[in-house]
Amino acid sequence: MKIKNIILFFSVFLFGVAQLRAQTKPTVSNVNFSISGTTVTVDYDVHDPEQHVFTIYMEVSDDDGTTWDYDYGTATGDIGPGISEGDFNSIQWTYNGPENNNFKIKIIAEDNYGDEIYYAGQIYNTVTIGGKVWLKENLNVGTMLANGSTKATDNGIIEKHCYNDTESNCDQFGGLYSWNELMQYATADKSQGICPDGWHVPDMDDWHTINDATTTMSEIMVDGSNTTGFSAIRGAYLWNGAYSSEAGGLINLFSSHTSGTNAGYSVYFDESYTTLGEYSNPDHPEYAVRCIKN
Repeated sequence: MKIKNIILFFSVFLFGVAQLRAQTKPTVSNVNFSISGTTVTVDYDVHDPEQHVFTIYMEVSDDDGTTWDYDYGTATGDIGPGISEGDFNSIQWTYNGPENNNFKIKIIAEDNYGDEIYYAGQIYNTVTIGGKVWLKENLNVGTMLANGSTKATDNGIIEKHCYNDTESNCDQFGGLYSWNELMQYATADKSQGICPDGWHVPDMDDWHTINDATTTMSEIMVDGSNTTGFSAIRGAYLWNGAYSSEAGGLINLFSSHTSGTNAGYSVYFDESYTTLGEYSNPDHPEYAVRCIKN
């Protein structure tokens, strides 16, 4: 075992949830570790006065917290869904790499509702419409580019823009992505792109399923009736290096469908519409994206 020092800390995420759900978030405490041979054992306590079963996640950084995508392999023990509250919970994983003093570990606890997924440091809710499972939030993953005129490139790093170059706007409205970047430079309908494993960027057939399940776009919008629970929100978009607000206009979301130049298609709608509109994007705007389960 060649780790001199692993720094552990805990991080708790809370997203907006329905009023009937728990009003408190789980607290992780007393995080510590021990090493035996090549086995790292991570111990922690988790408690919540209202909920007593949680989903536990672990993320590992090997560069002092700059990125959190270190592949630690398979972890066993008190990790995943259905973990009961209590003291002395324990996770085990094996490290076989070289000596590294820059490891950090996150232990993340979330109330165990069963209709959520964890991806790239965030919890996303899901909703089923017309037999298909969608994320209820716009995707927010990747590194924010410095300003609207800076372009994403095919460099192995997911890159996004945030409205007015403010990270908190991505937290609220999702990231803004060029079509090529969100597709990760693939061109096939239903490509995974930047979506989680087992999910993909919706194509026009997927979007039409929502259309078929509703009588008006108001049913999928938070400033409409939102009776489907899709929770489409007005955010912003980036066009020719300039940000535009959608506060009073259309909502635009990307499709994986192509239009000859790989600019891709987007869908657009307003609460007064009865159908989704479709638009090819020759000027390469940047929009938000929802993911749909395979």
